[in-house]
Amino acid sequence: MHVALVVDGRVAVVDADPDLPLSDEARLAREPARYALGRLMLLSQGGDGTAELDRARDDLARWGATRQSGELVAASGCLAVPIFDAGGLAAGAVAFSGPRHRVDDPGDVLSALRPAADALAPLMV
Repeated sequence: MHVALVVDGRVAVVDADPDLPLSDEARLAREPARYALGRLMLLSQGGDGTAELDRARDDLARWGATRQSGELVAASGCLAVPIFDAGGLAAGAVAFSGPRHRVDDPGDVLSALRPAADALAPLMV
């Protein structure tokens, strides 16, 4: 599990999981729409109009999370569950990166990410 914040319009990973690291943190900064964390951030900023963001909006409505599955590395993917601030905006996220099958069928992973996001929400000011 990774914890990230949205700082000055960018994703800032504040606690990365050393066992299942992000594939490329520098690329996340350059191409946020390629990652679940970046898609969540872009949607929270009102992003629109790309196929990735349209899929992310659908995923957010269905799963309460954004996803990326097999787009960068065929066998891997990522999920991002928003951490909402007091105003109801996505101020950050808890995220998972790992085997694609866990992203394609995210129920078990989301059952771990959602409580973590809910626990962190009161800390968002």
